[in-house]
Amino acid sequence: MDNKKICPECGMENETDVYACKRCGYTFVDYCVCEECGTEYPTDDEECPHCGKGNKAHAGGETNIAGAYIKKNKKAIFYILIALAIVFALVSIKIRFWGDYDYYSRVILEYQENKMEYRQSRNENQKEADSYKGGLFKLGYQDIANGYQNLMDDADERIEYFEGLKTKIVVESVVCIIIAVALVIVAMKYFYKGEEKDGINTVS
Repeated sequence: MDNKKICPECGMENETDVYACKRCGYTFVDYCVCEECGTEYPTDDEECPHCGKGNKAHAGGETNIAGAYIKKNKKAIFYILIALAIVFALVSIKIRFWGDYDYYSRVILEYQENKMEYRQSRNENQKEADSYKGGLFKLGYQDIANGYQNLMDDADERIEYFEGLKTKIVVESVVCIIIAVALVIVAMKYFYKGEEKDGINTVS
C-alpha cells in the first residue's frame, strides 16, 4: 500500500510515479506550459524536460508561495469575494436608498402639502383683492396673495431640488449594484477560467 497513490476522486490505486489517475484522469500535481517550447510539465519541476527552460514558479519563493496559497484556497476566496460584494451592495443601498431617500420623500411630501395650503390662501386673498376696484384694501389683499404665490414658487424649487437628490441616490445605488456584480464576474473569471501569471499557464 506504501507504493500506491490513492485518487481522492474515485479511490483508484495508482503508482506513485504517475501524475494523473488512470481511471478518472484526476491530476495529482499542477501542470504549466513552457514559454520556450510549449511543453506541458509538472509545476514542481524546476525546468522544462524538453528544452531546459527554467520554471518561473521556482524563481521567486514568496511569489510562488502566495500563488500556491491562492490556488489551494481559491473556492474560499471566491465565496469571500461574493460575500463582500453582496454586503457592499446591500449596505450601500440600505444607507443611501432607504435612509436619505425616505427622508427626502417625506420632505417633498411636506412641501407639497404646504404648497396646497399656500394655493388655497392665495386664491382666497386674490378673490378678496378682485372684489375691490381700488384702494388700500385691494392693495393689501393683493400683496398677501403675491406673498403666498412667492411661497408656492419657493416650494416648487425645494421640491425640484429634493427630487434631484432622490434621483442621485437611485443612480448611486445602481452603480453600487453594478460594482458588486462586476466583482462577482471578475472573481468567477479569475478562479474558474484559469490563471495566467508571469507567463505561466496553470492547468489543473
